[in-house]
Amino acid sequence: MKKVIIALVALSVLFATSCKEDEVKPKPPDPDPGESALMGKLFINEVNGYPADDPSKNFELFNATDEDISLADFSVLYEGDRITWTGFPEDVIKANGYFHIRFARIDDPRNTSHADAGPRKPGGLGFSTGLSARNAGVYLTLLDDKGDLIDHYEKLEATQESDAHYQWCHARIPDAGKWYFIPTQHASPGAANPTTPPPGAVEMPSMDKKLRIVTTAASASNPVPDTEVTITAEITDVPATVITAVIKWKKGGADQPDITMIKNTDGDYVGTIPGQPDGTVVTWQVSASNDKGNSAIAPETPATITWTEPDTSIDYTKIRLNEISGPGEDNEKFYEFINIGTVPINMSGMTMYYNNSPSTVEGDGNLTWTGGKDDVQHIIEPNALLVLMGRNAPGSFTTGLTARGNIKITLRCPAGEIVDVFQRSDYDQTGIEDKSFSRVPDGTGEWYYTDKTPDATNGTSTEGLIKLNDDGEDNSPKLKLNEVSGVGDDPDKFYELINIGDTPINLEGYTIHYNANGSTGQPLPTGDGNLTWTGCADQVIEPGELLTLLGRNNPCSFTTGLTAQRNLIITLKDPDGNVIDQCIRAQDTGEYNFGSTKSFSRIPDGTGPFYFTDPTPDEKHGSDATGLVLVPQTQ
Repeated sequence: MKKVIIALVALSVLFATSCKEDEVKPKPPDPDPGESALMGKLFINEVNGYPADDPSKNFELFNATDEDISLADFSVLYEGDRITWTGFPEDVIKANGYFHIRFARIDDPRNTSHADAGPRKPGGLGFSTGLSARNAGVYLTLLDDKGDLIDHYEKLEATQESDAHYQWCHARIPDAGKWYFIPTQHASPGAANPTTPPPGAVEMPSMDKKLRIVTTAASASNPVPDTEVTITAEITDVPATVITAVIKWKKGGADQPDITMIKNTDGDYVGTIPGQPDGTVVTWQVSASNDKGNSAIAPETPATITWTEPDTSIDYTKIRLNEISGPGEDNEKFYEFINIGTVPINMSGMTMYYNNSPSTVEGDGNLTWTGGKDDVQHIIEPNALLVLMGRNAPGSFTTGLTARGNIKITLRCPAGEIVDVFQRSDYDQTGIEDKSFSRVPDGTGEWYYTDKTPDATNGTSTEGLIKLNDDGEDNSPKLKLNEVSGVGDDPDKFYELINIGDTPINLEGYTIHYNANGSTGQPLPTGDGNLTWTGCADQVIEPGELLTLLGRNNPCSFTTGLTAQRNLIITLKDPDGNVIDQCIRAQDTGEYNFGSTKSFSRIPDGTGPFYFTDPTPDEKHGSDATGLVLVPQTQ
């Protein structure tokens, strides 16, 4: 029989972070595809999401027709909106044949573990997302070059380790037939599937795609009075027609008029609940429907929003992300927080969002954790850690967490204000697939790739570690506090600055802020305190040199007192108001009570920690700290 190549119109290829100048970025996938003429003729036929290493994962297409089909500009979407594979003109699936598509992350040169890895090549290589054999809600959508739906695969429910089919292959039996879990030894990527279910095979739940509300999120669960709350919902329907979405809500138990939700540029549905007075309690759900008569509502139990005057005694900015770990199975992944403050903080109502767009974009992404959820108490003591261990564990996070791709994590207080943000954008780093992202020193330092250490501190040494988002240029602040001395009378006290860079620094607009307790034995103060110095235009530090602000109230010198005994925080800021350095003394009793005789000095100069030393104004300290006592930074 004569073979006919079915030619289809071209669609550009999306390579998220590695587009060449002559490539054209395609339009985002149509979230509402129609039905393709190839529906029922071309199938997603087998999916292998195991072993756990990405290069071994694959899926297969099956052509049930008697004609060859060109796959040029066909595409496969992952989770409904991400193009994970696009066909080349050379990609042809033979009549009654198979097309094997293996993992070869397009924009990740690290993937060299098999001969076919690397840049996208003809022959079916190049799907670019993870693929799980066990998670719930993993789905692939096959579209033709017009963006119309050909076939759809979805693993609806998570499988547990206790299930015999925990990480088995997923295959249609016979080809183009029903989906089954089958033992991995019966997998046949690129070849015919068994004609009857092999021993032990388990039929998978129906994959007929229905209208579904995938996720819902509120911008705040405890907003301050009169603050609007934005509700966001991800809604899918394949093939979708016309979807209507509304927020159904009650105030004080009484029904309120539905709020229409509008689809935004990301394809999510968004609506706003008006701000309410203090103490108002609102419950809400998202309701969606389509013109086929299908409907869905989520969450199953209405969510609650309570407008609350903020407790100004709680300083949520003392909660910091300290370690984020994506390697391993879901039950091994974790988020770690640290409380750098001096009092316990109840994290109830705090929220955390996860964004892993192929090239991390602005916006929070999906709500992945709410403090106090599932009746779990999230209370973190001063200088202590709190770990969310394992996806979907009680009170833990709910979305996936990658150790490879670009991600953005946003932590918000109950009122919805941003408390901390983590962002990774150096996707091409090598040798870090099994590494955590850790702050060094804990809570205050920059982010580095480290071995994972859940519920254990990260230490202070960065020797041998790779910094996140390192583009090869050192953009860290070059102006540092080098010595702080409150010894003697006001004319004897001083601040010493050092330039650790290789260009002169004009100090105009730089500032120092002073905050100290009024007596000994008190907790570490919070906040910047008082402005005590602003740099003058004629104050310039040459590379590697020192500049000493000697004596209170001298011209261009500091203006507030300066203690050598009590707990204090000295904060150095750049002209834009960014904190670039701090000197902290957090214990003023016991072995640290040297009276009024000791300075706080960095050893080595400009880069080391602070030690108790004799005052040495305008003199460098060298690198030998033998016999000296560290100035404590935590209580």
